[in-house]
Order: sequence, then structure tokens, then C-alpha cells
Amino acid sequence: YEQQLRQFAPDYFSIHPSYAHGAEEEILFLSDGFLSHIPEASCDVSAYRSWINDQDFRPAYRHLRRTLQILQWQKKQRGETAERWVLKTPAHLGYLEALFETFPDLHIVHMHRDPLEIIPSGASLNTIIWRMHNDDVDPAIVGQQWLDRMRWTNDRALEVRSRRHDIEARITDLYFSETVRDPVGQIEKVYADAKIKFAEAGRGAMESWLAEDRQDPRAAHRYRPEDFGLSVGGIEESFAAYKSRFGLLAEPEG
Repeated sequence: YEQQLRQFAPDYFSIHPSYAHGAEEEILFLSDGFLSHIPEASCDVSAYRSWINDQDFRPAYRHLRRTLQILQWQKKQRGETAERWVLKTPAHLGYLEALFETFPDLHIVHMHRDPLEIIPSGASLNTIIWRMHNDDVDPAIVGQQWLDRMRWTNDRALEVRSRRHDIEARITDLYFSETVRDPVGQIEKVYADAKIKFAEAGRGAMESWLAEDRQDPRAAHRYRPEDFGLSVGGIEESFAAYKSRFGLLAEPEG
């Protein structure tokens, strides 16, 4: 898989590094449950996009939980310690109630970044993925669909967070700019909110990983809204409530 990506989409690694023996998003397991946003990230499936918006995702999350349990059992069979699950998929924001129903003891980290950055960035990534599966790709279609999906996802997250105070109490809000500036400090904040002891050995492992990652020669990821048929005004309007709620400001250049 990694070799194919490097051959057919070398720019992919400057945006979303993926390695054969590295961690990967569990959205792949949701896809195995036949309820996932992966198809729309790779091609124009308008009917599927409309259909999936109205589906009950609880069966998919139950499938995810069972899959993780099997993987954890395999670790135990190998004599490895079973540890707390750490998951990462932005799509969960659209299904917070199903997520909390399936994993009632979880603590969620909601990462925030200016939509003027994340929307064209995501559109850029999806355009590369579309080109891996299609002969002709219109970046403007990719951009509009990504904008619509992220608006839908954020609107649902805001609604649940305002209504379900039990869920709201289990969420830590982090900001992308602060996490880039002080990653270990922000992780310490998550540990404190989740009432998990932050071990010094863990700090050392994180700092070692960060030092190694900074040596990665991957190219900078560059993108503009207009490259994907989008405008600053359109993005601002779509995420006005979100930016107001979380006080997001434009990220400084550089």
C-alpha cells in the first residue's frame, strides 16, 4: 500500500504521511462496516453522500469496537500489554452521540483550526486521492463537496455539544496553532482532563518522536481556496457559528 502511494501519488506524503507499519485512522474499520465517508473522499458519489447523511451509524461503531477488541486480543496472545485505545478520525465529530454510546468511558479531543486553512488543505488532499481513482477530476467539485461535508460535520458537532452536557464535559478543546507551538504541553492538558497520569517516560518518547519527525524531508503543503473553486467569503459564511464559538483567528503566515 505504501509503495503504491509513493508510486502513484508522491505528493500525498507531504500532506498525510502513511506508512505500512505506522498508525492509521480507524475510519478504515468504519468502512468495513459499510458506513463511512471514505468513498466520497475518492470519487464523486453524490447519491451516496445524500444517503449516508440519514443513516444510523451505531452499527458501524459497534463493528469498530468489536474490531478493536479483536486486535487487542491478538496483542494479548503475543504477550503484549493491552493499553488504552487512542483513536483519531475527524469524521467522529458528525456522530458524537453514537460514539459516546459505543465507548461510554472515552475522552475526546476536539482539535480546532481556522477553516480558511483546513478547508483548502483537505480539498487538496482529497483531490490527490480522487486522481488515484479517476481519469478526470475537477478540483472545484472536490472543493465544494469537502466544504459541504465539513460544514455538515461541524454543525452536527456544535448541536450535540450544546445539547448534551454529559458529552460536553468529556471533551478537551485544543487549538492547532498552540499544539504546533507546544505539542507536549497540549498533550499534558489532555491527560489532565482525562484524569490519566502523564509519565515521564511518555514525555521522553514524545520528544524523541518529534525530533525525528522534524528531520523528515517531506515538502511543504501549499494550497489556496481559489485552487478548488472556493472563496474566503464562502468559507467564512459556512463556518461563522463555529468560529464565533471557538474564537478562531486567521493563522499567522510562516
